[in-house]
Amino acid sequence: MRKAVLALLTLSLVPVVTGQHRFDPVARSAGGVWLREGGDPWCTLGAPALLSSVRRMQGGLAHFPAPWGIGELSGSAAVLAIPAGPGGIGLSVTRFGFDLYAETNLGVAYGGSAGILLYGIGARYRHLRIERYGSAGVPCIDAAVVIVTGDWFRWGIRITDVNRPALGRTGERVRESVSLAVAFFPPGAPSLAFQAERDELGSFSTKAGVSYKGEILSVRFGMSGSFTRIHCGLEVTPGGLGIGYGVVVHPELGWSHSAWLVIDIAS
Repeated sequence: MRKAVLALLTLSLVPVVTGQHRFDPVARSAGGVWLREGGDPWCTLGAPALLSSVRRMQGGLAHFPAPWGIGELSGSAAVLAIPAGPGGIGLSVTRFGFDLYAETNLGVAYGGSAGILLYGIGARYRHLRIERYGSAGVPCIDAAVVIVTGDWFRWGIRITDVNRPALGRTGERVRESVSLAVAFFPPGAPSLAFQAERDELGSFSTKAGVSYKGEILSVRFGMSGSFTRIHCGLEVTPGGLGIGYGVVVHPELGWSHSAWLVIDIAS
């Protein structure tokens, strides 16, 4: 009975939790807004245009244990960001699910810059496995563009599943999701970011986040789900190491936690 309930719950949550950008712990702790200053390896997952700001090789590991108190819905992510000339390359793998339903994404992304324009593209191989129904793998393409206006303002657009891949034997196509975001970076003050998104189900939502990035401590806070969910997180970065912890509070489902680690591999 428990497995049947979990299967129904998982299938109802799948459109909400799939897509690698959902595993970006930095964005997640700031309301889910993907647009930010960048410079972290997590841009690989949901903000490929910001890979152009990566200045050193970095690796990252993140874990999302028992979302809403359900261990079977746990997920993990691993990323690697590598500077490449005027841009940056990102490699990633994410995993979500349990024995009845599991999803794995393998991805590669590139971000570059041309004047005030930051651009990025990512390619993913998405593999789904559902017990008694079999498994299927599909190629997915994501893209993002950011316009940098001076030192204090940015705006951008991100499209996930641009190629609308067909899933399984039915040939049903995955619908693309589109998000528009703006971010303000006032000197000496926390940054502010806002996002409007249409997801793969056609639902519209809004998100907002506040971030303060210090030399050692970074603090983030935000709201999503048309401002019904609360997000927060902090990260300490002593030397070449970053340790972070975040929480999302859902008005009905309760708490969901995340923890992550970032390591400077080479300067």
